[in-house]
Amino acid sequence: MGIFARFNYRHNNGRLPFVGKIVDGQLLCGNFKLKRDESGKFITEQPEYFNSILEGAVTVLACSPFISDIFLSAGGKTIAIWDHNIKSAPVYRRERNAYITSGQWSPTRPALFLLGFQDGSIEVWDLLSNLYQPSVIRFMSTSAITSVSIQSLTGFHLF
Repeated sequence: MGIFARFNYRHNNGRLPFVGKIVDGQLLCGNFKLKRDESGKFITEQPEYFNSILEGAVTVLACSPFISDIFLSAGGKTIAIWDHNIKSAPVYRRERNAYITSGQWSPTRPALFLLGFQDGSIEVWDLLSNLYQPSVIRFMSTSAITSVSIQSLTGFHLF
């Protein structure tokens, strides 16, 4: 089946829901809440699989900091936004020209996320202003962008 590469989880009402990715491009979700079976032993529920449309390894898996049921995923040249409750298809999907190597949601704007690419470019997507293309595309390097993050500059002084 593959190896689990990453889990994102959030504590919510006494349970720990998670979203996981497998190296072959599959996505799954579940929770770590224990329940008793017929014999009285504690067990966890089996994870549920999404009908993944990602090609190749999943390189991005990020839960929305604003909406607990929404997460961003990317694999190959495909980005997808999923709802935990809809496993048959993503609620949003776009194909890109280059392989996606990293991504992250904005911690301050619910519809904004960043993507890094193998060709050294970065895209900023703001779904409130445009659903079909990124708001900003910048070529930053001749090497792949392996990580993107948004940092707060609070308390930052230039002198």
